[in-house]
Amino acid sequence: MKLLDGKRILFLGASTYFYEAATYAKSQGAFIVAIDRRSKEECIVKQISDKDYLLDTTDIDSIRDIIIKEKIDGIYPGASEVNIPISIKLANEFGLPAYCDEDLWSMATNKGIFKEICRKFGVPVTPVFNIIEPIDEVQIKNLKFPVVTKPVDNNGSTGISICEKSDEFLEAFKKAKNASKCGEVLVEKKMNFEKSLIAHYAAQDGDVIFCGLTDKESKKIKDDAAPVMSIQFIPSDLTNKFKDSINDKIIDMLEGVGIKYGPIWIEVFYDDDLFYLNEIGYRYGGSLTYYPVEYYFGINQMHQLVYYLATGKSLYKDFKNTKELEEKSGYIYCILPMQLRPGKIKSIEGLDALLKEKFVYAFIQSHIINDTILETGTTHQVFGYIHLIASNKVKLIENIEYVNNSLKIIDEYGQNMLDILYLR
Repeated sequence: MKLLDGKRILFLGASTYFYEAATYAKSQGAFIVAIDRRSKEECIVKQISDKDYLLDTTDIDSIRDIIIKEKIDGIYPGASEVNIPISIKLANEFGLPAYCDEDLWSMATNKGIFKEICRKFGVPVTPVFNIIEPIDEVQIKNLKFPVVTKPVDNNGSTGISICEKSDEFLEAFKKAKNASKCGEVLVEKKMNFEKSLIAHYAAQDGDVIFCGLTDKESKKIKDDAAPVMSIQFIPSDLTNKFKDSINDKIIDMLEGVGIKYGPIWIEVFYDDDLFYLNEIGYRYGGSLTYYPVEYYFGINQMHQLVYYLATGKSLYKDFKNTKELEEKSGYIYCILPMQLRPGKIKSIEGLDALLKEKFVYAFIQSHIINDTILETGTTHQVFGYIHLIASNKVKLIENIEYVNNSLKIIDEYGQNMLDILYLR
């Protein structure tokens, strides 16, 4: 008998970001119902689902009808910050499993709430300046520049500005406020944005375990944009120092606020030999961060999530004692975003051959032929995320160069749109 025999799972979205989860669920015997506002031809999950609906994932009333009609056992929202709160709301209404409640989701999507919780548990956070509107010259004069202005509840570098001097502040504050769903802005000390850390955790039955620390490098796609991820290297050279100094406090905090199940990542800054927490994601990352966790620790956070949402049960035995796999300790792993210049994609060349290379561990594609790429300076300009493995960093850099040289994303004028930020 398969793990999900007889279970009927509703997928809130049918893009490539849901494909691995859908194939896993089907391989374990689940019946898949996929909804997406795009056609079957545009949605790879609809092409393998048992049933599909042409529907926006925010159309809650219609989704309620589908849950009843299709006798749904579980709702899978992926890593979408739009779909996850919808799935929580519907799961609560219908008595279905939800890995996260509304309070915890508020913590995970509101930087101000998260920082307050960190302070409550004695975990250091990025220093914040208190700004009260209307903003006057005295408040601006009291700021210690450079500072960062950001919406309290947005992601993907949307609405973020780095203010090097006072005359940039008001415009940056307004930009952040306009990008905030609730109209609130955080003003923080500028930390080392170019090099930060991502700490990965997983939770099951209320136990939270450490699942690795990555070095994240960021750059600007264009001069007037906020820095975005250019690469993540795993493991970080600071892993042991992080575990010795702050990891136990973080685990106590995550368990203390009531996290029971699911993947967690936390962005951390390292400044003057100290660690400062910046923001949290109560989901796996959009670059599919469950892959390096699986590679190094042998647990798949996506499998864990799909199984729990369909059954309300735990997937892994002896979860709390999960350790890093010894045979993987000598390898270096990276997550490489592949950015694009603006334009319309007319052809993709070399991708199939590239993905057959042994050093490629995983790949998630964000854009397809006929997509138009705008110059936003955000993650919208990422063609996809490729996960690479090597025995050392020198070899890993060679693999990155190979990716850059072998892949061609051609626009309507015959030009290659590929512009890997890390290699600039």
